[in-house]
Amino acid sequence: MRKTTVPEKILPLDSRSLMIEWDDGIQQIFTYEKLRRECPCATCREMLEQAGGEAPKLLDDHFQLRLIPKDAPSADPILARVDWVGNYALRLVWEDGHDTGIYDYDLLRKLGVDTHTIEKER
Repeated sequence: MRKTTVPEKILPLDSRSLMIEWDDGIQQIFTYEKLRRECPCATCREMLEQAGGEAPKLLDDHFQLRLIPKDAPSADPILARVDWVGNYALRLVWEDGHDTGIYDYDLLRKLGVDTHTIEKER
């Protein structure tokens, strides 16, 4: 049976991304935009299916972000908080109140971009 890796550290990098350091030494970067577009909640998954499996370029009210005029520059999702969900997932709470996406650790590992591996003391 494969052991699921778990986050040891979760650190904001800037206003648009965070870094997770996993217990196996891997560090990954996550942009808030990618995390929001990949939200695993039922509402977001249903909207993706209706859109043919592709998130719109500008997230709209169906994805529960602020409505943005078409001629305005794209708005970045703002992550307000990260909550632990048991020993298997993180719940991301967005500034606009969307909080139903529970990202299990396996999903997060697929979404992140590796930065480098940290040598762990054994």
